[in-house]
Amino acid sequence: NGFSFETYVKNNPEYTYQPDPNGTWSKIGNIYWYGTNGSSSVSLSSDGSIVATSSYYSSGRVRVYQRDTNASNGWTELFSNTVSDYGSNYGAQCALSGDGQRLAVTNARGTSTTTTGGEGSLHIYHWNGSTYEEHTVIATTTGDKWGELHTYGGNSLYMSTDGNTVVWSDIDYNSRGQVKAYTYNGTSWSQKGQDLTGSNNNDFFGRSLSLSSDGRFLAIGSPDGNGDKGYVKLHEYINNYWSLRYTYNGTESNGYAGMSTSISSDGSILAIGERGKNRIKVMQNVSGTWSQLGSNLAGTYTTGRFGTNVMLTPDGTMLIGSDESRSQAKIFQYTNNDWIQNTGNIWLKYMARRYNESS
Repeated sequence: NGFSFETYVKNNPEYTYQPDPNGTWSKIGNIYWYGTNGSSSVSLSSDGSIVATSSYYSSGRVRVYQRDTNASNGWTELFSNTVSDYGSNYGAQCALSGDGQRLAVTNARGTSTTTTGGEGSLHIYHWNGSTYEEHTVIATTTGDKWGELHTYGGNSLYMSTDGNTVVWSDIDYNSRGQVKAYTYNGTSWSQKGQDLTGSNNNDFFGRSLSLSSDGRFLAIGSPDGNGDKGYVKLHEYINNYWSLRYTYNGTESNGYAGMSTSISSDGSILAIGERGKNRIKVMQNVSGTWSQLGSNLAGTYTTGRFGTNVMLTPDGTMLIGSDESRSQAKIFQYTNNDWIQNTGNIWLKYMARRYNESS
């Protein structure tokens, strides 16, 4: 019922928030990353009771915590893993399934023996009742920066709520960007459908990713495409193939549409961050026709770059968006045919430019 699955990241520590009955947001504990760089990615389970956080600094590490009201900081560590290979970017991105039972972690440009040529690897863990056990390692032999942490916003890794589909991207692949999806059949993970590649050079296709709850719909943002106007492509998985169902093309120069993107649980509502124009747009599919849902959602400051990140609730009736330079987030609810800000701005002095999510 809202954003219990979402987190806001601070360099050190991280804060999680939940709404009280009066509609305001209160902090529900601290998770500290020791060191100067803090975490690079965060993901929560759908009910907000499990949080994964990772950092590629100092060889990389991922940690998973469970909500514990008896703990002094409100959380108990369930899992911690690191790699020590020089040059590894293990922990650049992490993602949880909705129930928190599956965990994906990228090792961008790693030099581990589990990678080939240092292009990157995707590590998928399954909860076995006592810890997260590494189930599959997917290594790439082409590309450059699979699963990396992006400057300014976006995400290169996403897991569906049911935990059966995971997607990741390399925005520099062949100077265009490429996205790969994988599916779990109850026994093993394998590629789901064809590779998806950007339309033109310097599109940075795959800068942002989002999946419907069952992994049937996939939204991919390309903020530098279309002459920096940006675009978002929505695909549907049918008969072992990703079929293009909708393309949103940005309309203004330097709008960077697709810096962030999020789709509802059923894939019928699509939120698009246009960071260059300090706004978020929401589109809705009604009987095969896509049209804007409500007004544009604008940031408080014209220079704030609102839309750097965006996330919808599963039913698409609420969303959270953040900016890149003013360290604030806003929550909106769709009411009476328009988006109304749900509460006051949420401020953090050092809000990170990136966050990851699972829902």
